[in-house]
Amino acid sequence: MLRKKILCLSILLFSLGLTSLSHANSEQEIITGCQKLSQYAQRGAKFYQQKHYQKARDAFLDQAAWTHFCLYQTDIIGKKISDEQLATAYNNVGLSYVKLGQPRWARAWFELTPDSAKSQFNLKKLPSVQASKSKQGTYVRYAGQGQWNTVEITNKGNLYQLDFNGLRMGINGLIYGPNLGEFSITMHKNASLAEYRHENCIIQLKFLPANAQGERIDVIQNKADAECGFGFGVYADGSYLKVEN
Repeated sequence: MLRKKILCLSILLFSLGLTSLSHANSEQEIITGCQKLSQYAQRGAKFYQQKHYQKARDAFLDQAAWTHFCLYQTDIIGKKISDEQLATAYNNVGLSYVKLGQPRWARAWFELTPDSAKSQFNLKKLPSVQASKSKQGTYVRYAGQGQWNTVEITNKGNLYQLDFNGLRMGINGLIYGPNLGEFSITMHKNASLAEYRHENCIIQLKFLPANAQGERIDVIQNKADAECGFGFGVYADGSYLKVEN
């Protein structure tokens, strides 16, 4: 009996040791990642100046993801990330998309910090959005830390197929990964409203009229995450901007 108690205590202490080690490793990973913010920015700026815009975008995407992530890690990294730093990171990505000839994606990034003078200036520089001939394409809503919830619409004969892929980026989402949620439905091509049902959950996707600022879907979800078949904290509702045809 005594031997069994000692064995159980040893296993518990070993488990606690692994938990403590894992926590220490996570904190070190956070500190290391947040220390690289200036490196991501400098690398992106270098590629941008060299007109290697895709490489610049990739570096700026790292800057944007980690800047948003580090915003919530003040106690660990010992310094506060400012709203201005976040706006700069998002605008860097947007400007790269402008150079890549993708103004819709640029708009999505600029709109993340609408109160920033940088964002307001860059949004005014974008061309007016021309309405697409069909609903087909990719629509996005920001999930945080450089990631996006998406609604992909594809042509299926007389119908459109709508595929939702949602994310919930927790505080340590870049370290441990996101929670996920998804669904697929179809709709008639001449319809402006689509609907997903899962038990008592109803999610409506309303296609709004196009204007100079973009083509959007307004999504309304009536129940919580698990009730809709999603992972913890995943929600579909919000405004989705079309970024690709």
